[in-house]
Amino acid sequence: MASSVSGRHTLISREKSVIVPHTSARGPSQNGTRHLVVCGVVETRDVWLFGDFLGFVATLKEHGVHETFINSFDLDKYFRDEGFTDVKFGGREEIGDDDWDSDDHIVMYTKWEWEHRSPWWIQVKPQEERTLGSKVLDWIREQANESKPKDIVSIILIGHGSPEGITLGGVNFSPSDLAGACSLFRTDVQVNVVVKACHSGTFASAFRVTNQRNIYVHTSAQVNEKSYSARRSISGLRNSHFGQAFVRTLGLTRDIDDNWTLQKQKSYIQERLSR
Repeated sequence: MASSVSGRHTLISREKSVIVPHTSARGPSQNGTRHLVVCGVVETRDVWLFGDFLGFVATLKEHGVHETFINSFDLDKYFRDEGFTDVKFGGREEIGDDDWDSDDHIVMYTKWEWEHRSPWWIQVKPQEERTLGSKVLDWIREQANESKPKDIVSIILIGHGSPEGITLGGVNFSPSDLAGACSLFRTDVQVNVVVKACHSGTFASAFRVTNQRNIYVHTSAQVNEKSYSARRSISGLRNSHFGQAFVRTLGLTRDIDDNWTLQKQKSYIQERLSR
């Protein structure tokens, strides 16, 4: 499938030459950071979106970030009922992104790990899935209450989308609810919002209406666009095109000798999506 190539950025009152807002606790400013990464899908066929979640969480964890990661994808059903043995994210560029049948994954999570080790994230029970949106809003309100000047708060939402919002745990989570909750942050706190979903540009539109000037929004599609999965491998879909490209920039932007501007990040992701 072809991917949307117009991942959308919104950063109120900033120029494209500004440095990409830091998402790591290792940023040069050493400010307080808070991270929320949420996977809102529940069906086993949506494993590729859990793959994106796996990529984001593993990359942040690798760089010393241990924050709030929440997943509603049913791994019990995926491993036990469907009979799969692993979930993979990404393909290593040095091996070749197009050779998806080789052992080139960036991250792999196995059935054995699920059965014998505690996950890196909060696993939402099936009976609690429909409360996922409320959990997101509660987390944002808590961070808004506790944040200090120059803190950095990053919110990454992954799921299926529509012009009305993103589905989290089977329930629509609206752009206006997210924008309203983020308006509680003081203006000297940098808030980064990333939404991986079809039609996710609707979130950028919602923040533009509220005119919040401390918000950086990056979405995988515009309001009228879909956002697709990457190529199939032997073990199925691994992740989305957008997910792999964006996760790569999380590592690239941490090179203190190579400052990444918003335009450079956007150009990199668009180039990756157009392949």
